[in-house]
Amino acid sequence: MKHANERNADFIATGHYARVEDSDKLRVTSSELKNKEESENPSPVTRHSLLLKGVDPKKDQSYVLHILRREELARLVLPLGDMRKDKVRGIARKLGLASVDRPESQEICFIEERKYFKLVEGLSDAHEGPLIDIESGKTLGSHKGIYRYTIGQRKRLGIAAGKPLYVVKIDPSKNAVYIGPKEKVMIKEFMVEDINWLVGREAVLKCGRTEENCFHSPGSGLPDFQTSDLVSFRATVKVRSTMRDEPATVTVLDDKKARVIYDEPQWAPAPGQSAVFYVGDIVIGGGVIQ
Repeated sequence: MKHANERNADFIATGHYARVEDSDKLRVTSSELKNKEESENPSPVTRHSLLLKGVDPKKDQSYVLHILRREELARLVLPLGDMRKDKVRGIARKLGLASVDRPESQEICFIEERKYFKLVEGLSDAHEGPLIDIESGKTLGSHKGIYRYTIGQRKRLGIAAGKPLYVVKIDPSKNAVYIGPKEKVMIKEFMVEDINWLVGREAVLKCGRTEENCFHSPGSGLPDFQTSDLVSFRATVKVRSTMRDEPATVTVLDDKKARVIYDEPQWAPAPGQSAVFYVGDIVIGGGVIQ
């Protein structure tokens, strides 16, 4: 945004697979939006702009964009959001772009040879610590640094057991990794903090109780959660970029904190990951799992 201002640019265009729509122009239902395959021009953006999923569910990147501030979202243009990846490749092929046949990747592109451990080793003072059975409290082995583990991990634990074991909890204060059976990784309820709201309180209360699209009224894109009153609404919630957002009840505790209760337990929501709230295709907001 700083560089755009220095160049007197009104908008910023990126290649993310998501959409930005003007709340006053968004008159279609979520199902109609999902069926829309292409658009001649990106939708106009205003200070009431809304962030939506891209039409290609396999490539949707709205999850990672929930951290944008409202003023940034209002200046964002996403020309790929209304297209599927195969169509984008077709355009690239017609233009003769060198990247047209580049392999798909979900990895971090700037880390040489994808050697993440070596990068973190050079940035931290991590050392060995205990691998603890979360049910019995017994130490079953040792690890070579907590940065090597993530919640839900099964491989590379270095423990021989009669049943599959998974990373259930990581405690940096004790330098300990807790492991246990699969059911311990299935979580139904958790807290979310540092929330960035992209849609206001009134609109959330109204739209969180209906399947209809109703975020097009003037001002509906303006956050208004400065309240001590409990506010609950229905939404779908995603805790990893590659997972499907699942039904849940979100209870707002204050303007930066909420409780999420899934209808059904979900696999490995981990502290430090983002939880992003949706109503239909629209991103309501999101924050950090505690």
